[in-house]
Amino acid sequence: MDVSLERLFELDRSIQTPAFLPQLGGGLRTIGLILIHDAEDTHFDKTPLLARPFAHFGWEGVHLSTISPDLAQCSSSVIVLTIPNGVLIDRPTNYVLAEGLHDFLELGYYAGFGPLCGYHVNPLQTVHILSNENVELNSDWPELAKHNKDVLLLLRETFALKAPRDLERKLDHLQSKYQGYLIA
Repeated sequence: MDVSLERLFELDRSIQTPAFLPQLGGGLRTIGLILIHDAEDTHFDKTPLLARPFAHFGWEGVHLSTISPDLAQCSSSVIVLTIPNGVLIDRPTNYVLAEGLHDFLELGYYAGFGPLCGYHVNPLQTVHILSNENVELNSDWPELAKHNKDVLLLLRETFALKAPRDLERKLDHLQSKYQGYLIA
């Protein structure tokens, strides 16, 4: 399965703005992923040295980057979540989320990507939400809930995604394995 940032950008451009919420805009933003189409002109605080931002959440500079020794934005790059203000001093500001874009996209299988904004506050709760097949998306707004379910289904089908498994252990392992890449 070809999972590249270019293909993700194409999918993002193909998703129409919901008619019931035109100010929101189209793309993957309703499921918590705002792609950065021109990363060369984008700068965020605390981004690791070898990283290039590719998405953000629209909240306090929290963003995602691809990271690799050769600065390649490729499908196998490590994906890092950066919390720029380091809200909790005893926790790192950069978190490794996946080895490759496909693995990262699987994190949003049930709940989208918005819950990642809270990872630094409560990692276990975030993992629970991301792993919960019964999570309710926007239950107080049925039109948005249906739209988001449709977007998640399109994402799953386009990239042949599978539900995340043993996420807590996997994230702990990745953080340990790639700690040296996280220097900001």
